[in-house]
Amino acid sequence: MRLGAALEVCKRAVLGNRGLGAILQTLSTSVLIQGLNICTGILTARLLGPQGRGELAAIVMWPPFLAYLLTFGMPISLVYRIRRSPERAGELLGVALLICVGSGCVATVIGLYGVTFWLAGYPPAVVSGAQWAMLTAPLASLGVVLSTAVQADQEFRRFNQFRALPNVVAILLLAPLALTRTLTPETAAAAYIASSVPAVWLNGGWTFRTFKVGLRRVTESARLLLGYGLRAWLIDLFRSISEQLDRILVVGLLTPRDMGFYVVALSASRVLGIVAGAASMVLFPKLVSLGPAAGVVLLIRAALGLTAFMLVAALPLMAVAPFLLRLVYGAPFAASAGVFRFLLVESIFNGATSLLSTGFVAFGRPGRGAIQQAVGFGAAVPLLLVLVPRDGIAGTGVALLTATLLRLGFALLTYRALYPAAFGAVIPAGGPRAIARAARSKLATAGAPPTRTVAAGERHDGDG
Repeated sequence: MRLGAALEVCKRAVLGNRGLGAILQTLSTSVLIQGLNICTGILTARLLGPQGRGELAAIVMWPPFLAYLLTFGMPISLVYRIRRSPERAGELLGVALLICVGSGCVATVIGLYGVTFWLAGYPPAVVSGAQWAMLTAPLASLGVVLSTAVQADQEFRRFNQFRALPNVVAILLLAPLALTRTLTPETAAAAYIASSVPAVWLNGGWTFRTFKVGLRRVTESARLLLGYGLRAWLIDLFRSISEQLDRILVVGLLTPRDMGFYVVALSASRVLGIVAGAASMVLFPKLVSLGPAAGVVLLIRAALGLTAFMLVAALPLMAVAPFLLRLVYGAPFAASAGVFRFLLVESIFNGATSLLSTGFVAFGRPGRGAIQQAVGFGAAVPLLLVLVPRDGIAGTGVALLTATLLRLGFALLTYRALYPAAFGAVIPAGGPRAIARAARSKLATAGAPPTRTVAAGERHDGDG
């Protein structure tokens, strides 16, 4: 009977929508998504080759990039407002959806003209395909808001189902194309774009039923959403640009073949990033509820633990990079092993940086997060424009790693300045040296009488 009760508790913990269950579900879904992405990446890389893989990336990157660029901070603002005023969730969602459909249409217009200029060095079929793809930008905007609604309600089981569905549909659409030898950059792009439709449809149905979405008190709801969202939008804006900036810039600076090498190296290097993504999704609503006093301690500890885990996991991947790329993607892609190593290190520190950026928004400091993203953006743009023409794809790794380290340093210094007590509880003044002194002090006093242990600890704390 006790064993049965214990198993039932474990089942509820793992399958529940809170705490450990939410983390495990989100992490396992991220692993599944990454695995499916690897499968589709291998499929397209092997059948299309470096040239075709680069052309595929040039077609499909624009709708999600421009759509997310013009959300006006709705995803972050929606979570924040719904968690603060759950009784107004339906009207807030109605206005957020209206705003994002309009912004998606604006993204379409910008993309139709912008891709013609930026993809001037690509074949006409690729440019035309990218323009057709831009018509789906409003759908991408809707998907972002609907997904945020599920996250705000902390329905992580359903949230993760909707996240994984497009990847499952994508591989189901690509497989027949591969088997019938009709896989081209254009048909593969159509499969990727169509794969998001079922998830948006099902997510929309659940959201409207659950929240009773409607357009009530439109002006007041818009003011609430945009008042916080426009400040948070700067974070989204710089984060989206920072995450996609390399591809957006290098697609116009590299040949389609080199772009194919780069996209494969980038995709492979993001394997470990699933842990950081899962942590951010689960922690954000919790941090909003906790507030800065307890939330900063949790956030800093999570960032340190995440970085340590990813560093250990990355070492074997770096050692076997050429063999791994050759085995998985094909012999031509072994040439991207050098940039893969740089991008793998960058993804480790980017995970911690993104986690810390989430805290700025959760604690009502979106402006600080925007500055953090601006620091990285300001460093990445000139570095990419200088290093990529000179060093090719290797220059992208150096530029992105440098920009990420600057963002990480800014975030840590900002948390130390804003929340010195909470920050010092995790990272004492003096950084690693203080932590090492604390560890040595504890070891030295471990066998001492209680009175001496307390005194030594108090003297050490005063020194730190």
